[in-house]
Amino acid sequence: MDIINHSSISFNALKLVRFLDNLPFLEMLLIIVGVTVFIAILMIIITHYFIGEKKYVVSEGAFVANDINAGIVGLILAFIVVSMYETNQKAKESIMKETSILCSILNTSQILDNADQIRALVQRYTQTVTQEEWPLMCSGNIDKIWSSSSFMINPKTHEFKNPFYKVVQESHPKGVIQESFYNSLPNLLEKLTDARRTRIEAADFHLPIQFWRIIILMTIILVWFVVYMNPCNGWHSVMPVVVSSLVIGLCLSLLISLHYPFLGPFAVSTKPYFEGPLNFSVTHSSSQKE
Repeated sequence: MDIINHSSISFNALKLVRFLDNLPFLEMLLIIVGVTVFIAILMIIITHYFIGEKKYVVSEGAFVANDINAGIVGLILAFIVVSMYETNQKAKESIMKETSILCSILNTSQILDNADQIRALVQRYTQTVTQEEWPLMCSGNIDKIWSSSSFMINPKTHEFKNPFYKVVQESHPKGVIQESFYNSLPNLLEKLTDARRTRIEAADFHLPIQFWRIIILMTIILVWFVVYMNPCNGWHSVMPVVVSSLVIGLCLSLLISLHYPFLGPFAVSTKPYFEGPLNFSVTHSSSQKE
């Protein structure tokens, strides 16, 4: 795990976030909250050691500033969490659109002479997405998906590199009805291209590494500020620091769990690719009975 970038002194926070997001949610939550509380306790010890028995007065205005700063940080984290949740929803919508188009291709091609070939190709498409592309999206290797030409649907190409267009061009519609269905297939394939592109782009969306560095630095500063504004005078002064650290840890855990749409406890599921007409095991068995 190359969390530290050896080519520079910079800290690769994205790899750390991906590593944490890949853990079970409870384990990740305990790690984040535990680290946050540990940092708070460590700051309490360091602050108490340097200040010692020195007395300093914390004014009421300072307490108000403390609450305002904590509230601002909370609002920033909440805004980012909402933004990441919306990104996850867009990823789900792109998958629903993609699977809906695949179902439309199956329904449209039913009356064509090579309907079985198109059906087999749609099944192969879903297998490619769920078995080959999905692990790459989860691991962040998006470039490998873009470089793969096995199912890159390009409606403008005139070559037979694309299996979908090759099979469609081999169809021989007869009559007005079959021709109308046949003529609608290129438009569906073009929409499938857009839906696939949207899904892959959603998998590649994440907060820039600079954002995470700022979030980590902002969290450390806030915890230290809370510690400094609550001098260690017993458990009554330690509890506000611990509670604030717990809340911050929970917010960070939620943010990490939503950071990658196809990874973590709230990851987008492959279930739509196996439902309805795309459940080829059920439809194949039912067609054999008929």
